Amino acid sequence: MSNVTYNNLWLEAKKVSSEAAASDTFLQNEEPQEDKIAFHNALSEIYYKYIIASNKLNECYDQIVHPQKRILIRKLLDGCL
Repeated sequence: MSNVTYNNLWLEAKKVSSEAAASDTFLQNEEPQEDKIAFHNALSEIYYKYIIASNKLNECYDQIVHPQKRILIRKLLDGCL
């Protein structure tokens, strides 16, 4: 695959991880919920987003040759994990 493909995959992973981080921050700042099922569903959704982002970042890290991008992607991947 081309470098453009992995750059696009990297941008998608950044988008998903930033959405997950925003959802995580919002959930932490909310009042405690009484409904455990709703809370579990919200946490599951955030976890799912982090898994998707980490899989995309891992694929990008394995395939991108550019050294500076690899360093940045590795930091993002470590933060996501």
